[in-house]
Amino acid sequence: MVLARGFQIRYWLYPETTPGQHTATIFAVSDRGKRRHFLLRYALAESDPDSRPVDALCVVPDQVDFRETRYDESRDFGLRLENTGDRAIAVRNVSVECGCLSIVESYKGEIKPGDQVTVECRLDGRKLYAGPFRRHVSIELWGGEVKKIPVFGKLVPPYSVEPREIYAGCVPAHTSVQAEAVIRPAEGECLSELRWSVDRTDIVQVQEVDRTDELLRLAVSFRAPGDASQVIARLVFQKVDGSWKEPLPIFATVESGIRVTHRFWNFGTLSGETPQTMRQRVATPDGGDLTVVAAPESPWSVDLIRVASETGLDGETRTTGYEMAVAFDPREATKTVHYDPIRLQWVDEHGANRQTTELWVMGRSLKPLGSGNESNRALTGTVNTGK
Repeated sequence: MVLARGFQIRYWLYPETTPGQHTATIFAVSDRGKRRHFLLRYALAESDPDSRPVDALCVVPDQVDFRETRYDESRDFGLRLENTGDRAIAVRNVSVECGCLSIVESYKGEIKPGDQVTVECRLDGRKLYAGPFRRHVSIELWGGEVKKIPVFGKLVPPYSVEPREIYAGCVPAHTSVQAEAVIRPAEGECLSELRWSVDRTDIVQVQEVDRTDELLRLAVSFRAPGDASQVIARLVFQKVDGSWKEPLPIFATVESGIRVTHRFWNFGTLSGETPQTMRQRVATPDGGDLTVVAAPESPWSVDLIRVASETGLDGETRTTGYEMAVAFDPREATKTVHYDPIRLQWVDEHGANRQTTELWVMGRSLKPLGSGNESNRALTGTVNTGK
């Protein structure tokens, strides 16, 4: 490559390696210290589709198997990159996908045919969870091709926790579920260095049941809240020095004692002058009262009608549920689409047990906003003439 007299190439940006017309930027410095950049226009012809740079790049080893790794140790390993093709290969970047892996000594640049370079990496066991793991080291070439080297093994924690998760299933609101967690130390570890904490103390209580040199048994009590939802809590174990940390997830689906057929009502599009009403049964536990604690205002109206069962053999009449009626009046609409929640709450006879649930209603009105329908509707009422 010939440049202007007195200029020498210092560095240049790696050009594209895909076929077609391209431009590369070359930076050069003269004998007198002047700096200048040159544009090089070049063309790459179509190459053999079976001959790709990523196929010519040979990485040794092609996978890294650590088998078993302790939680408190770091493992270094090297990857040898060799160009087995007949054309130069340009490495753009070497990256990892997880914080447990890091690049100690990277490489960016060109690898000539027959040459080889080494990339040094490190695996940090303190940033892995117990059990099998699988990560990748990615080698990106100019042109977009990527070669991934798998790094896998099994992390041996200082303590084994059983079970790995606690699933309480579908739990009625305000009821408790009991579970158990057993912790065993690994060889050379001591249970006195173990601590635990709970992120949701309002619904999870932990109590130590049995402790020996080889075993720690914990009783876990999960109390479902009053709202129907998916609940997740975590019992976190960690060493005193902070070198190891492992969460034990606790989750459940809470079923409210208030049972409805439909949680979403769509009234569709209304354009007339007559409100539309929908009804459904709402089942509740025996006794207590069901009320509407939050309801949208106009154009909605919500009514609850108590439905009582027949008198039982003991002579008492028990409530089996309610009928809820929701009406949508398009004449009262203040916007085109109304999408609002309705919140119901059931309280037992003593006021100690409270359960809530939420429904959603949606209606669409074709009434032109600000059309003066309020005054027109007032003229259609009954007039008392006094005769």
